[in-house]
Amino acid sequence: MSTICDELIALMGSQVKARICEEIQQAKYYSISLDSTPDVSHTDQVTFTVRYVGVKGEPVERFLEFIASEERHTGENLRDIVLSALSRLNLNIEDLRGQSYDNAANMSGCYSGLQANIKQINSLADFVPCAAHSLNLVGTASVSSCLEAIKFFGIVHEIYNFAVRSTRHWNVLTNGLRSNENGRILTLKTLSSTRWHCHAESVKALALNYDNFYSLLLDIADNNDESADAKLTAHSLANALSRLETAVMCQLWCKILLRFQASSTALQGTHVDLQAAVALFDSLKSFVCELREQFEDIETAAKSMMPSVVQSYASETSRSRKRKRLADDSSTPAVTLSGADNFRVNTYCVIVDKLLSALCQRREAYQQLAFDYAFVNSLVNCDASAIAQFREEVIAKYPTDLDRSCHDEFVQFLKYTIELKIDRQPITMLKHLLNEPFMSSCFPNVTIALRLYLTLPVTVCEGERSFSRLALIKNRLRSCLQQDKLNALAVLAIESDIVRDMSFDDVVSKFCHTKVRKKSFKRELQTTVSPITQ
Repeated sequence: MSTICDELIALMGSQVKARICEEIQQAKYYSISLDSTPDVSHTDQVTFTVRYVGVKGEPVERFLEFIASEERHTGENLRDIVLSALSRLNLNIEDLRGQSYDNAANMSGCYSGLQANIKQINSLADFVPCAAHSLNLVGTASVSSCLEAIKFFGIVHEIYNFAVRSTRHWNVLTNGLRSNENGRILTLKTLSSTRWHCHAESVKALALNYDNFYSLLLDIADNNDESADAKLTAHSLANALSRLETAVMCQLWCKILLRFQASSTALQGTHVDLQAAVALFDSLKSFVCELREQFEDIETAAKSMMPSVVQSYASETSRSRKRKRLADDSSTPAVTLSGADNFRVNTYCVIVDKLLSALCQRREAYQQLAFDYAFVNSLVNCDASAIAQFREEVIAKYPTDLDRSCHDEFVQFLKYTIELKIDRQPITMLKHLLNEPFMSSCFPNVTIALRLYLTLPVTVCEGERSFSRLALIKNRLRSCLQQDKLNALAVLAIESDIVRDMSFDDVVSKFCHTKVRKKSFKRELQTTVSPITQ
């Protein structure tokens, strides 16, 4: 009786997992993504998620299970984990068409990483780096690009630490703050190297209440009831906010991080495809390029943030260092830059150029994939001449999935979308083919090509979201939870939409059938043993 609840949970979890595997086998093509995190019992949990195209034409990402791993996370060990999971779930690795992980070397390494080991088994499993993680790496590289950027985020972090050390300081620094356009009061947050929305929220809160933070810090510094350390820290932070360099950094990073945060949020959706991810990276590149010509506007906005902002740079008031002139030096006097030009050349342009170079570097990872699936752009842009290139490239890549004589089929489908004025987005076109009678049989290769394209994963955010459920299920009060029960509870919690549509009568019937078989077996055993004992 004590295990009835656990048995019901296990039956429900196995039924949900079986339904997901049935949907994957019906879709045929699928992609995988893996990520790992330690749980509360210090066991490394590898989350295993799949992406496939549903019967309605929409891409679906599903969580399957957590895999406890005690071995080192090398590419070979992770490959064995993937192969054993696919075998256990009865999924054919030959139908694997995509894989997406973070940018760690053991995952994305081109020689010994997990993606390289999987491609040795199935060369059609294209690797797509997580676009959201790549965008985080761009921000990480730019933040440490120069000394002033490091100083600025150090100041933001110190203001947050100063506020959270005391409830009184937190109340003083948060009372009377202005709200944003949605009516929500923004507060400072701890800065994380992986969650860049904290940087964006903190910088936006500082930019929105720059003068309030300055005056409140001065009030704390002038308060005789405060300790000496608190007064000194508040005074130094107020002086840091009064610098023109800090104000310019606040304006610049507010513009950058808000756009990066919005793009990162968009990249975390399930329906985001490769074309949208590449377009977002290209749009960010154009946005960053335009920032180079906006230094004067940002400087003017920084000077008007509050009256106490110093109107000159620190290099203008500090004594310039004189270099000893050697005998073979040129007689031409050294070029002396003004404070604004010095800050623009050595700080502002360095940050913008680092952002631009990092974006270009991360964008190159999607270059080959965008070239392989050029037919999507040709359909979206109504370019019939580009379909010939698709015939030579993609059909050669997928010889077992597409016919070599399908060029005319794609040309006709392009004319078909023009005649009916169908929205030529990949998801919309595939939905039309699957929902309209006989359309998928009229354009079978177009249907397969669009399914292959939409199966490619762009992010591993579904795995990241499963970690939140892991922390709720296996917390400090349930640190000894067994792996089978953890997976059953996790799949029921994460895939709750399937649970709502699931018939509980089947679960109860299967449970009763299992119990009845045990009892009948005992009766048969008693009937066969009793004559002998007599």
